[in-house]
Amino acid sequence: MRCRGFFAFVLVIFFLLALTESYQRNSEAFRAFSDAKAIAFELERQNTLRTNMENSLDFAVERALRREILLGNTEPLGLKLALDEKVFSFFRETQKSPGPERIEFSGAAVYGNSYSENAAAAETEPLSIEFLHANSVAFAEKIGGIWVASYGFAGGIYRNMAVIGEIVSENGKTKTVFFLPAGYSKTVAVPA
Repeated sequence: MRCRGFFAFVLVIFFLLALTESYQRNSEAFRAFSDAKAIAFELERQNTLRTNMENSLDFAVERALRREILLGNTEPLGLKLALDEKVFSFFRETQKSPGPERIEFSGAAVYGNSYSENAAAAETEPLSIEFLHANSVAFAEKIGGIWVASYGFAGGIYRNMAVIGEIVSENGKTKTVFFLPAGYSKTVAVPA
């Protein structure tokens, strides 16, 4: 009888140890799942911020183009300088905006069609108005009773220059990239 009691006691202890081990594994799995979920939320927030930046830039360029044409600024160099100033101001204000993410814009020579497609930045420099002046184009043409105006980021003589904005989470675990590639353009039509 004493053997049965001892055997039952050992069996209960073994069962409790197995249950504790199982609980620890579940706890570690839950912790890993929670961490993955938090990272996914950070990435989604950064992706939303990047999309909003892209849409806001398009809106700012379109609005500035219309404004400059309505003010009579139709000479290509003057139009380009005014729009470069607006785009640079947009990036500067976006970089200063409050929030848990840190945003840094730079001008870079890249190789590839987009940052995600092996566009390793070979030479980066802090974004400056001079960088935009060297890599953008603008024109306005009156066709009939309508002004057609366009602003574009040409990307330099080799079309390999880009504006890159790195959006880094507060804890530094995640990073999303805003990419303004060579070939970006916005065109508007304004009644004369």
